[in-house]
Amino acid sequence: MNEFLTGLSADSPLLWALFVLGVIASSALMLSLASNLAIRLGSALASPFGRRKTAKKGTVERDDVVS
Repeated sequence: MNEFLTGLSADSPLLWALFVLGVIASSALMLSLASNLAIRLGSALASPFGRRKTAKKGTVERDDVVS
């Protein structure tokens, strides 16, 4: 593998640049998918433990509004 990479970088710099660009793009895509999955999983696991608000019929309960 090492010979392939050194030969590619020395013989054809355009192919080397495309190879590096592909590696970076694929790793960025994989990291994006992994972080998205982690955020969704964290949200799904946290939702049963969140606060449950019970409001009287016809009223709206708001925590973030200062009266």
